[in-house]
Formats: sequence, structure tokens, C-alpha cells
Amino acid sequence: MSKKSYEEGKKKISLKSMLHDLSGDSLNFSIKKTIKVGKADKQKFYRVKPGDENSFSTLVIEDKTEGSSNDYLISPNLVSKIKDETIAVIFHLAISRVGDLLLWRSRLPNKSGKLDTWNRSSLRMKEIAEKSWIRVLSNKNHNCYEAMIAKSFLEEPVWPEEPLEELVNDAFKDHYIDYLDHPVLKKLRGEH
Repeated sequence: MSKKSYEEGKKKISLKSMLHDLSGDSLNFSIKKTIKVGKADKQKFYRVKPGDENSFSTLVIEDKTEGSSNDYLISPNLVSKIKDETIAVIFHLAISRVGDLLLWRSRLPNKSGKLDTWNRSSLRMKEIAEKSWIRVLSNKNHNCYEAMIAKSFLEEPVWPEEPLEELVNDAFKDHYIDYLDHPVLKKLRGEH
């Protein structure tokens, strides 16, 4: 087939013919936002939702075996069996200026009451973020975080309607350890 006859044979697509009625019940669905777990992104401004009902303390296993860090919630019935692998943390519900949700994590003091300057300052950042939009910046000279408080946007965040428990379930649906042969525990025991 010559180039000319090929070009002549191509059909033109009409955008009007591509419009379809997508309002049918079978196409209705909702997309839930993903919820990041961990530290605040250093280039975003955040607010923390005030109130004890918007935070929770727990034990997690911090899996760093694959080069990145992932937190796993632990089933209460396993804690006594794997306590040495866990760290005590607190999560606060936070939101970025563009509506990205974050379960902002900080370590809590260890058994002897010690807490490093990074985590102590992270807890302080969360207090500031309850009242102001902040960016969290690293001060490596002082081994701590510092807040850059926004000056030009002062509106209150629009918080999700879902309760914290539902958001936590969404955030940790693939990061929950409830049996001893869980792949993360097997890796930590050298079995995987």
C-alpha cells in the first residue's frame, strides 16, 4: 500500500462521536485519598488537627530492610512476643495546603525517658501546626526541626469527615502485623 493510499484510508476521529453518557449507576464510584504515614514533606505547608481525639500513641515496627522506612501497626495480642522489635510513637492527623492527608509520626521517649532532639522538636512542630500553617525544616547544625510559619495564607484547613479510626484503617490496611509468620517478622528473624 502506497503512503498516499494509506493516508487516504485513515479515518478521522470526531470528538463529538467519542462523547458517552457516563452517568449510569454501574460507573459510579468514589476514590479515597491515600494517607501518607511518616514525616512531613519539607516543601509543603501543614496544619495539625487539634484535640486528643485526632492523635494516638501506639507501638510500631519500623521496617527499614528494603532501603526505605515503613511503619507497621502491631496487633495487641502480639506485642508481648515481639516487644524488642517495637518503638513507641505518636501519630497526629495533619493536612497539607493542597489537601494531602498525613499521619505525622514522632517517636515517644524510650523506657528510660530519653528522646532525641529530632523527635523532641518534631513534637514541638506539631504544637505550632495546630495554630499555624508551617513548613518543617531540618536544622542539621542543631539536630532539630524548625518551623517556617506561613505569612500570607491564614485560612483554616478543610478536614476530612471520616473519623480518625477510619483514616488509620485506610492508611495501615497493608501495614498491620497480626500473626507471627508475617513477612516483616520473618525478615527480622532472618527467615525470609
